[in-house]
Amino acid sequence: MHQLIYVKKRVLEWREAPEPTLQSPQEAIVRPFVAARCDTDVVPLFHNVTTPMKLGLALHYFDPLVRDMLGSDPFRGPYPFGHECVAEAHFQMHEQWRYATCRLWFRKRDGSVGRCHQR
Repeated sequence: MHQLIYVKKRVLEWREAPEPTLQSPQEAIVRPFVAARCDTDVVPLFHNVTTPMKLGLALHYFDPLVRDMLGSDPFRGPYPFGHECVAEAHFQMHEQWRYATCRLWFRKRDGSVGRCHQR
Protein backbone atom coordinates (compact mmCIF):
# COMPACT_ATOMS: atom_id res chain seq x y z
CA MET A 1 0.00 0.00 0.00
CA HIS A 2 1.21 3.55 -0.68
CA GLN A 3 0.57 6.66 1.36
CA LEU A 4 1.10 10.31 0.39
CA ILE A 5 3.41 11.88 2.99
CA TYR A 6 4.10 15.54 3.72
CA VAL A 7 7.86 15.62 4.30
CA LYS A 8 8.49 19.35 4.55
CA LYS A 9 7.45 22.57 2.87
CA ARG A 10 6.97 21.92 -0.87
CA VAL A 11 7.89 18.22 -0.58
CA LEU A 12 5.36 15.36 -0.82
CA GLU A 13 6.37 11.72 -1.32
CA TRP A 14 4.58 8.44 -1.91
CA ARG A 15 5.84 5.95 0.67
CA GLU A 16 5.16 2.32 1.45
CA ALA A 17 2.77 1.82 4.36
CA PRO A 18 1.64 -1.33 6.14
CA GLU A 19 -1.68 -2.88 5.18
CA PRO A 20 -4.34 -1.74 7.65
CA THR A 21 -5.99 -4.15 10.08
CA LEU A 22 -9.05 -3.73 12.24
CA GLN A 23 -8.32 -3.43 15.96
CA SER A 24 -11.90 -2.96 17.24
CA PRO A 25 -15.52 -3.18 16.04
CA GLN A 26 -15.68 0.63 15.82
CA GLU A 27 -13.00 0.74 13.10
CA ALA A 28 -13.24 0.40 9.33
CA ILE A 29 -10.77 -0.11 6.50
CA VAL A 30 -11.25 2.83 4.15
CA ARG A 31 -10.36 2.62 0.46
CA PRO A 32 -10.61 6.07 -1.17
CA PHE A 33 -11.72 6.18 -4.80
CA VAL A 34 -12.07 9.96 -5.12
CA ALA A 35 -9.67 12.37 -3.40
CA ALA A 36 -9.81 16.13 -3.18
CA ARG A 37 -7.46 18.84 -2.06
CA CYS A 38 -8.79 20.83 0.84
CA ASP A 39 -8.56 24.61 0.43
CA THR A 40 -6.31 24.75 3.49
CA ASP A 41 -3.86 22.08 2.21
CA VAL A 42 -1.87 24.76 0.40
CA VAL A 43 -1.09 26.57 3.67
CA PRO A 44 1.29 23.99 5.22
CA LEU A 45 2.47 22.83 1.79
CA PHE A 46 3.71 26.26 0.67
CA HIS A 47 4.11 28.27 3.90
CA ASN A 48 5.82 27.78 7.26
CA VAL A 49 2.93 27.43 9.69
CA THR A 50 4.61 25.33 12.39
CA THR A 51 6.33 28.25 14.14
CA PRO A 52 3.28 30.58 14.17
CA MET A 53 1.04 27.72 15.32
CA LYS A 54 3.41 26.81 18.17
CA LEU A 55 3.52 30.47 19.22
CA GLY A 56 -0.28 30.71 19.12
CA LEU A 57 -0.56 27.57 21.26
CA ALA A 58 2.03 28.85 23.77
CA LEU A 59 0.21 32.20 24.10
CA HIS A 60 -3.15 30.42 24.49
CA TYR A 61 -4.40 32.19 21.38
CA PHE A 62 -5.77 28.87 20.10
CA ASP A 63 -8.23 26.62 21.85
CA PRO A 64 -6.51 23.69 23.63
CA LEU A 65 -8.43 21.36 21.31
CA VAL A 66 -6.12 22.53 18.52
CA ARG A 67 -3.18 20.95 20.40
CA ASP A 68 -5.25 17.78 20.90
CA MET A 69 -5.98 17.56 17.16
CA LEU A 70 -2.61 18.67 15.74
CA GLY A 71 -0.15 17.80 18.52
CA SER A 72 2.42 20.06 20.17
CA ASP A 73 4.41 20.44 16.94
CA PRO A 74 1.67 21.17 14.37
CA PHE A 75 2.34 20.56 10.67
CA ARG A 76 5.90 19.34 11.25
CA GLY A 77 6.55 16.48 8.83
CA PRO A 78 6.55 13.72 8.12
CA TYR A 79 2.81 12.96 8.34
CA PRO A 80 0.14 11.50 6.03
CA PHE A 81 -1.12 14.27 3.76
CA GLY A 82 -4.68 14.85 2.65
CA HIS A 83 -7.90 14.39 4.51
CA GLU A 84 -10.86 14.66 2.16
CA CYS A 85 -12.14 11.81 0.07
CA VAL A 86 -15.07 9.73 -1.02
CA ALA A 87 -14.31 6.18 -0.02
CA GLU A 88 -15.58 2.70 0.42
CA ALA A 89 -15.43 1.68 4.06
CA HIS A 90 -15.17 -2.02 4.89
CA PHE A 91 -16.20 -3.01 8.38
CA GLN A 92 -17.43 -6.02 10.32
CA MET A 93 -20.96 -6.21 11.66
CA HIS A 94 -22.28 -9.32 13.36
CA GLU A 95 -19.26 -11.32 12.12
CA GLN A 96 -19.98 -10.43 8.47
CA TRP A 97 -18.08 -8.01 6.28
CA ARG A 98 -20.14 -5.01 5.12
CA TYR A 99 -19.26 -1.96 3.08
CA ALA A 100 -20.54 1.56 2.75
CA THR A 101 -19.79 4.57 0.60
CA CYS A 102 -18.58 7.48 2.73
CA ARG A 103 -17.53 11.07 2.48
CA LEU A 104 -14.80 11.41 5.07
CA TRP A 105 -12.58 14.09 6.54
CA PHE A 106 -9.45 12.68 8.11
CA ARG A 107 -7.76 14.34 11.05
CA LYS A 108 -3.98 14.30 11.05
CA ARG A 109 -3.35 12.54 14.34
CA ASP A 110 -6.29 10.40 15.39
CA GLY A 111 -8.40 8.99 12.59
CA SER A 112 -11.41 10.37 10.85
CA VAL A 113 -14.87 11.80 11.10
CA GLY A 114 -17.61 11.48 8.54
CA ARG A 115 -20.79 9.65 7.66
CA CYS A 116 -21.33 6.38 5.85
CA HIS A 117 -24.40 5.08 4.09
CA GLN A 118 -24.48 1.29 4.26
CA ARG A 119 -25.29 -0.73 1.14
